[in-house]
Parts: sequence; C-alpha cells; structure tokens
Amino acid sequence: MLLLILEIIGTISFAISGAVVAIKAKFDIFGVAFVGVITAMGGGIVRDILIGRYPPAVFSNFYIFLIAVIASIITFIIVYKNKSHFTMFEGILEYINNFFDAVGLAAFSVMGTEVAFVFGFSDNMFLAVTLGVLTGIGGGIFRDEFGNFLSAFTFHCGHCSALTAELWAVHNGLKAARSLGFLNLIIETDSASVYSLLGARPDGAHRDYHLIERCCRLLDDARWSVRIQHIRRHLNAAADSLANWSLHLINSYMDHVSPPDCISGLLDYVPHFEETMRSS
Repeated sequence: MLLLILEIIGTISFAISGAVVAIKAKFDIFGVAFVGVITAMGGGIVRDILIGRYPPAVFSNFYIFLIAVIASIITFIIVYKNKSHFTMFEGILEYINNFFDAVGLAAFSVMGTEVAFVFGFSDNMFLAVTLGVLTGIGGGIFRDEFGNFLSAFTFHCGHCSALTAELWAVHNGLKAARSLGFLNLIIETDSASVYSLLGARPDGAHRDYHLIERCCRLLDDARWSVRIQHIRRHLNAAADSLANWSLHLINSYMDHVSPPDCISGLLDYVPHFEETMRSS
C-alpha cells in the first residue's frame, strides 16, 4: 500500500512538473503530455533496468501511464484557460513547478529505496540509496532535455535586402545545428519568400542563387532530416528581437550559449496556445 501511494503521488507530481516545463517551452498538447509522461515514468524505468526487472513496472501497470497523461493534460488546459494572464502568473507557475518537482523527488526517492528492499537488496545500502536517487532524479533528467535553450547566434551581414538576410540566417542556422549534432530539424521562418525559394530551387538567374544553393546543399544532406515550415510573424518575436539586437554588435558572427537579455523574457511567453488547441 505504501508503494502504491508513493507511486501515485510521485507520478502526479512529476507529470505536472514535466508539463510545466513543456508549456514554457511552447510545446503543443501532445508534446506536453509526452514530456509529462517521460518525467513521471523515466526514473522508474531506469531503476527497474538496473535491478533486472523486465519489463519495467510502469509497462505492467497501465494506470500509472493514464495518471501521468491525465495530470499533464489537465495542467495544459488550466494554463490554456488562463493564457491571457500567462505573463502575470509566470512566477506562480515557476513556484508550482518547483513544488511538485520537490514532492515527486521525495516520493520517488523513498519508493526507489523501498523497491530495493523488496527485491532483496537491503544488505547493499549503497545500491539501495543509488536506486532511490535514480528513481527520484531520473525523470527530471529526461524532462530537462526537452525545451531548454541550446544555442543561438547573431550574424551582422552588412547592408543587404531583407531576403538576403533571411537566407543567411537559414544558412548559418543550418551550420550551427549541424555542429550541435542534430539529426532531425525543423526550421521555422516567417518569410514566405524564403520558404518558397528553398522549396522551388530557383535557377541561376536569381541574385541570391549561390547563397540559396549553399542552403539547399545543407538541406539535402543525407545525414540528417530537415523540414522547413512557414509561421506567422508574431510567433517569431524572439528571432526578430535577436536580429535587431545584433545590429549594434561589432562582431559579424557570435555564438550564444545562454539567452541574451533581449530574448530571455520572450522565450518564457507562450503566444500560440490558442492556435495549438485549434490545430490539436
């Protein structure tokens, strides 16, 4: 009974914590549910693999999966219903995330240690403690791999047309993604011209032909999968702010391993909840 209670408390808590992180990363309802489930179930899966428990318990107890999905979706709906006040209760959302992360950590750590005792590892305290820690932090590790800021770049390309600047952004973005080792990539651009040019592959008469050709060679590289999609201008506010900020930089190209101040606030704002719910 104790294990069941701890499992339910930890599952709900970590599912909410994972859902909050996914919401702040602007995931749609399916992405929120996925990250919530991974956060809730990841630590238990790692623990069971280490002790040779196959299949892991979460795949035998379907109700745990349902609890995680329901908790994640409810969290998404609550935030969606209050999307007009999102920036106002951002601090509360962060508090909620920290609270449920702490509750899930406590519940799953105790549960992981208890499982070690049940499976006959009570004489090996180091293993029991390790299983407790892994059960507690495993899901959070998986969660933190989703939706986090990875990298950004700024490129001052001098005096040129808006189209040329957009193409340079795509070109340098592809090179940056390749250097980070991405194998699957979605490029979002608010320029309908860039979206059309890279899809139609113009002839040599176009003034930006050579730059387009360089972009296309990167796009066609068989070592990864890249998809380009056109988005509305207001969904690209962070990129626009970063581009405007870069006009004052001396260096022509600069990598950013953390969000510059000009976009840090924009990355936490979720402007397309309404569109997400309609498309879902």
